Amino acid sequence: MAEPRELQATDLMNIEPSGSVDNGGIYGIYESGTIIPAVDGKRYFYGTAGSECIYIQVGISVAKPKKLGSIYAQETSSFKMDTGIGAVAGGVVQRTTATKAVIKNFLDIYLGVLAVSSGPLGFAISGMNLLVAGGKIKQNYPKYVKGMEEMVTAKIYCSKKMPVFYRVVLHNLFFGTLEKYAVGRCSHLLSEAVPGPKVAGKLTGILLGKLTEDPLKKRFEVIKNLLQDVLFKVADHVADNNGEVNEQQVADLAKLYIVPVLSQTGTNVWELESEENIIRDSREIVRETARHAISIRTMFKRIIIALDAL
Repeated sequence: MAEPRELQATDLMNIEPSGSVDNGGIYGIYESGTIIPAVDGKRYFYGTAGSECIYIQVGISVAKPKKLGSIYAQETSSFKMDTGIGAVAGGVVQRTTATKAVIKNFLDIYLGVLAVSSGPLGFAISGMNLLVAGGKIKQNYPKYVKGMEEMVTAKIYCSKKMPVFYRVVLHNLFFGTLEKYAVGRCSHLLSEAVPGPKVAGKLTGILLGKLTEDPLKKRFEVIKNLLQDVLFKVADHVADNNGEVNEQQVADLAKLYIVPVLSQTGTNVWELESEENIIRDSREIVRETARHAISIRTMFKRIIIALDAL
């Protein structure tokens, strides 16, 4: 009988969750998304690839605790033997009736959470309980992904139009934090950050994997406060009143508002920067906002809505 071989999480990125296995008897047909009792615990059946079955170990036997959260491929005949009624002492098959989209959603979150966990066991503890309850994907997932898509769109726009704002605010308080959390092979997900649900889903997984243990919400609040209390007003003044922001106003806004608001995180977003550079960056953020006043207001609104969703 062929033993399962372990896969990397990223190996599944180009494998669609499809196919089924007929194991006969009382267990019948395993469809993608089914949670199946097995000789080594419970297996989340992802689908088939050629002559193999692919699954995630979501429950374990006492003898093999390190398998929890790992991904495996196994020859179909051996998989059927490991999950057949003769090999398993009881157990109930959970038929989640998951659609292909739901299973891909699960994989997106799995990859993201795995990226920030200390190995498969870390994922199984911090991720599986969070994401799967009775075989159902977390209900708020679509909302999270939509918010992340908006943030990725903002990343692309602001990095081109407002590079200092992007570097100091969005990167240091949001994307840079995700980059810090993403480790191993999954760290490349951030370099692929283009608008769309495929990347946004994995970034959402990274976010969900850390949201409960790190002060991310505080960072979100700082970004929102900066936009609502300072930069929106600058943009409104220029766009609605054909106003201008002179250099004295730029200096005052930077000193009185930009620096204090960004200091709310408890960390220096200008890490190791000199006071001269901090003043320079703060003033340039005001100037960038004024230069792109009309278009940036819409982007600021989208960022705030996105952060509320996350």
